[in-house]
Amino acid sequence: MRLKYNKDLCYGCKLCALGCSYRRTGAFGLVDSHIQVERDFETSRIDWRLSPGCDRCVDRARPVCVAFCPYGALTEYGHD
Repeated sequence: MRLKYNKDLCYGCKLCALGCSYRRTGAFGLVDSHIQVERDFETSRIDWRLSPGCDRCVDRARPVCVAFCPYGALTEYGHD
């Protein structure tokens, strides 16, 4: 399974990253997330990166980051 990021729907709220950190550590913290979201305030550009350590929440029916995204900017595809 893969994750697809739609930059046109992302508002940079970082809820995906917070959900990821909670799943990993049981606490909300951006440092412990496999997702990095950064906004350039001069250009309004939002950069979203997924670290290689991400396991796409294989133990769940749906990745936590996808479930936490209120704007639909993250979707999953390519189920095995």
